[in-house]
Amino acid sequence: MNEFSGLPAEARQNPFVYFFIFLIIAGCLVFIAIHFIQKRIKAVRTSEKWIKMNSTRPTNFKDVKSFSKLAELTKDERDYLWQICKDYNARNIKYLSRSKEEIDAIFKNEYQDLCVLENLEDKIELLFSIRYKIEKLREKQIQIKTSRSLHPGLELTYYDSEKRIWKFKLTENLGDTMKLSLPAGFMESGAHPKPFTRINFSLTPSINHTYKMQTRIIRYEKDKEGNDIMVVTSTNMLSPILKRNAKRIQILDNQPCEFSAVRLKNEGKNQSYEVLEHRYKGILLDVSATGCSIKCSLPIKKGQYIKADFSLGPAGVIETIGTIIVTNRIPGENQYILHINFTEIEKSTQNTIYAYIYNYNPI
Repeated sequence: MNEFSGLPAEARQNPFVYFFIFLIIAGCLVFIAIHFIQKRIKAVRTSEKWIKMNSTRPTNFKDVKSFSKLAELTKDERDYLWQICKDYNARNIKYLSRSKEEIDAIFKNEYQDLCVLENLEDKIELLFSIRYKIEKLREKQIQIKTSRSLHPGLELTYYDSEKRIWKFKLTENLGDTMKLSLPAGFMESGAHPKPFTRINFSLTPSINHTYKMQTRIIRYEKDKEGNDIMVVTSTNMLSPILKRNAKRIQILDNQPCEFSAVRLKNEGKNQSYEVLEHRYKGILLDVSATGCSIKCSLPIKKGQYIKADFSLGPAGVIETIGTIIVTNRIPGENQYILHINFTEIEKSTQNTIYAYIYNYNPI
């Protein structure tokens, strides 16, 4: 009797066991089917024919909506970009954004159209904000991951403990190691780190994307011409450090400028600026719509307000008020670099700077 007492219960359980096994098998088959479908879709969407077809078709709102998320556009920027795409019958924005020439042609035409009208500074500002975010997205998509990608001739900046700026140049990239030419006076200054220690550089391999790079010094030696060089290891420790709100451009022709000290006056809840009479001369090194750098002979401290006046060619004379956020001494020279953040600047002046940087001349 005991031999057969459990059989009815086992018989009742078997259908549930079979059903459970069936579910597992069905799930595996569905998973395999989804995998092959996804693989097929990916193969189609990476085919030359599909890419060509989608890159040349007109932009639709779905494209703009998807692209706006990637570029972190605001709703106003997204709507304006969609209007631009419709007005210019622009091809798929995902692919159009990769062509600087095509994007600039459209945005330049739009800028020139806006300049014909009056009181559109807010819209012009919106236009340049979209343009810069498109540029930042493209930079992010081609972000450098390793020092092996760096090309000879690239300038690397090192700040020592005394905030002095030293400019190195990459002379050879050998894959596992890199050779850097040393700036004049570096070895004699006592600022050079010892071999086998880590060293941090900042570098700008593209126009508007600055990286921090940490590497290790192997040794100092002389090249074939007898010049001192630093040999460092290759590294994957590169990370973007520059997240500006506006594009910055270097001024290469020793553009003279003038500046004056400014006294900040607090009048209750309001603030005003008093520009002092004495004017000083300097050299404009770079500029953006939110700040600039000036080379001068004065070691002005961080936090000082100044009024800066400089010319940007056809753009005319620019007048701004800002505060010094960093002052760096140039080794071997009685010169300093003042890094200035604009605190008082007209929107029309900002747009003029944007236009100068992007070379969008009014009609």
